[in-house]
Amino acid sequence: FLGNKLAPKVIILFRLVRADHKIEGYQVTAYLNKATSRLQMIMAALDENDNWKLCADGVLLSKHKVTAKIAWGAECKDYNTFITAETGLVGPSPAVRLRLSWDRLPKVPKAVWRYVRIVSEFIPWYIPYYLSDLVPMQKDRNSEKQIQFTVVATSERTLDVILKTPKMTLYKLGVNLPCSLPIESMTDLSPFDDNIVNKIHYLFSEV
Repeated sequence: FLGNKLAPKVIILFRLVRADHKIEGYQVTAYLNKATSRLQMIMAALDENDNWKLCADGVLLSKHKVTAKIAWGAECKDYNTFITAETGLVGPSPAVRLRLSWDRLPKVPKAVWRYVRIVSEFIPWYIPYYLSDLVPMQKDRNSEKQIQFTVVATSERTLDVILKTPKMTLYKLGVNLPCSLPIESMTDLSPFDDNIVNKIHYLFSEV
């Protein structure tokens, strides 16, 4: 915990005083260690009898990889999720991979799905169009508690998209872009250790 060694970098208070003079709200505290490229944030209730907290711990592992852990609940111990974003290579092509994993997650309330539907109305039409005809791979065993999204830039104007969920793997090759990508500026990338992504590219290169 960075708070044992460093003073808070930022403190933000969200405070509400009720008519009975009881104070409610949350305090957000952020700690930054520049030497290790690590950032920690803690959101805690101001009520001393409320032990609910949200803890976020992120670290820049390299210029091509960043990872974060987000935990919440009583003393940040009820639920947690891990997020990793990185750039690398699939074959000779530069790629971006986003991985989400978890140990335990709460059930999503119906009200949340209602807000999701509202937000989805503002998503540009071409995003769901590109993803509407993803092809499933049969008999594929993935991690039960992980979602992985990989985008491979096969050229300046085309992408390959691979989505791995606990129940299946979906992919779409040769997605055309309306503009060019600066893939020549992507250097010092290392290959991904992902057999599924490489297998898809190998199968279609042999066709």
